[in-house]
Amino acid sequence: IDPGFIHDLCVKYGTKGIISLDEISLFDTLEIRPLFERNEEIENASGIIANEKIWPGTRWRVYSDSGSVLVDYTFNDTLVWQGIDYNEEYAVNQLPLLIDMLPMALQYSGETFGKLIAPYWTEVKRVYYCSGSPEMKKAAKLASKNDWLAAATIWNAQSTDHNRVLAAYAAFNMALSCEVMDKIDLAMVWINKSWELNESEVTRTYADILLKRKRNKNKISGQFDGIEYK
Repeated sequence: IDPGFIHDLCVKYGTKGIISLDEISLFDTLEIRPLFERNEEIENASGIIANEKIWPGTRWRVYSDSGSVLVDYTFNDTLVWQGIDYNEEYAVNQLPLLIDMLPMALQYSGETFGKLIAPYWTEVKRVYYCSGSPEMKKAAKLASKNDWLAAATIWNAQSTDHNRVLAAYAAFNMALSCEVMDKIDLAMVWINKSWELNESEVTRTYADILLKRKRNKNKISGQFDGIEYK
C-alpha cells in the first residue's frame, strides 16, 4: 500500500499504524471416500467419510504511521471438516454449509496472526494451599470468591508463623495472589521465600512457571514499546 495513503489514514484516525489484510486467496475441495472396506460377514461394516478441505491463504502487514512495513506475515494452512455416515448424502449433510466454513477459515487465519503480534488470554490451572490453620481455610474461602486482596492479607500474616511448613504454604499462596494481580516480580520474591522455608517439588514447579511468565511479560513489553516481530 502506498506509504502516503497509510500516512493520511493514520492522521485522519489518529492512529500510530495500520494493520492490513493485503492479500487473500481461498481454495476448497470435497473429498468422499470409504471409511473402511466392507466386511462380507457384516453387512453394514462399511462407511463413508466426507472431508471438506479449505486452504486459506492470507498476507498480513503492519504499517507504521510513516507507511513503512513493520510486519509482513504470510499464512497458509489446511482446515478440514469431516462428516461420517453409512450413506454418502448423509455424510455430506453432516458438514457445515460452505458459506459458514469460509468465515471460520478466515477467522482462524486472523486469530493466528493476531496472536503473533499481540498478547492474549489463555486459561491456566493453579493450585494453592487451603489447610494448615483456621486462618488458611478462611483465606482460601476468600480466594474462591475472587477476593484475593483480603486473602493475601491473611496469607501475609501467616507467612511469619513459627511453623516453617505453614509459613511456606502461606508464602506460596502469596506468590499466587501476586500473579493473579499481575505482579510477577513480587510473586518471584514470595515463591523464593516459600522455597527457603520448605523445599518442595510443587514450589519448584511453580517457580519455573513464574520465571517463564516473567520472560514472556518482558518480551510483550518490548513489543509494545515499539512493535517487534520475529
